[in-house]
Amino acid sequence: MQTSTVMNPMIERRKKPRITCSYPAIIQGRDNEGKKFRTDATLTNLSANGLCLVLKTKAPLGNDLFVLFRCSS
Repeated sequence: MQTSTVMNPMIERRKKPRITCSYPAIIQGRDNEGKKFRTDATLTNLSANGLCLVLKTKAPLGNDLFVLFRCSS
């Protein structure tokens, strides 16, 4: 018996276009106990409404973060 699958293309729901990139970044914030932390990350894409980061260590969910990155070499 042969089965077939129907592939549905993903529908883009973002309001602003994303720009793919790879820039080093520094993340600063406070952990769940209120202690300051700083970690390295890589910015992988960004838009007017947000960004995507790959962090080297875990960051607490729901906390505000300060992100520092440079868009040129």
